[in-house]
Amino acid sequence: MRQRLYRLYVRTIQGSVALRQWAYVQALQRRKARLHGADLSYLYLVGINLRDANLQEADLRACDLRGADLTGANLLNANLRGANLAGAKVDLLQLRMADTLQGAILPDGTRYRDHQAAR
Repeated sequence: MRQRLYRLYVRTIQGSVALRQWAYVQALQRRKARLHGADLSYLYLVGINLRDANLQEADLRACDLRGADLTGANLLNANLRGANLAGAKVDLLQLRMADTLQGAILPDGTRYRDHQAAR
């Protein structure tokens, strides 16, 4: 009985995560998506078009953004801690506007090192 309940619980959690991801992907597909302060943490958004999106103060922690198009996206105070931006279309100025990049993989494939930690 416990094992059945546990399996049901796991399937419910997996379904909830899949539904959350699907809902955000639908919102993100719109041109100039307005996601100010949205929690996009841990989502798989490989290759998604986020061109001109407002991601100000968004939580993109550990988000998989490999190959994503972030051209013109507002990343002011966004949390990109541990995000994977390998191959993403984003410029240095946008990344500098982010609140944190600690542990993030940058578009060139290198891992971001906090300047304080490097000293």
